[in-house]
Amino acid sequence: MPTKNLNRAFNRSFIVATVAWALYCNVVFPAQKAGDALSRADEIYRLEESQCADIATRDNTTKGLEACWKASADALQFRRNEYSIRRMYAAYWPFILAATVGIPPIVYGIIRGIVAVWLWVWRGYKET
Repeated sequence: MPTKNLNRAFNRSFIVATVAWALYCNVVFPAQKAGDALSRADEIYRLEESQCADIATRDNTTKGLEACWKASADALQFRRNEYSIRRMYAAYWPFILAATVGIPPIVYGIIRGIVAVWLWVWRGYKET
């Protein structure tokens, strides 16, 4: 009787963990990837702006400074559009699908296999 309760408890807790994993894969992971890409885009923008200022200082002219800043701002806007959540889903959908559908059954099988082997060995040493 306790074995059935343990099996049922394991299955229920595994279902909860699988739902949490699916939410992570489908909601959090794309948002993390988009956030990482946007922070890289902001770093590139800051670097481009500082390069524009360095060039203007080196040449001792502000002639092309506004055009350079406008070009870096346009490039930032393009990068922000490239790294939207929708595009992250489009780029990572095979990974998201494989992680959501493939990993839980593999983990379930591995855990059940380890427990079955452990119980088989433990019952072999049990006195009858």
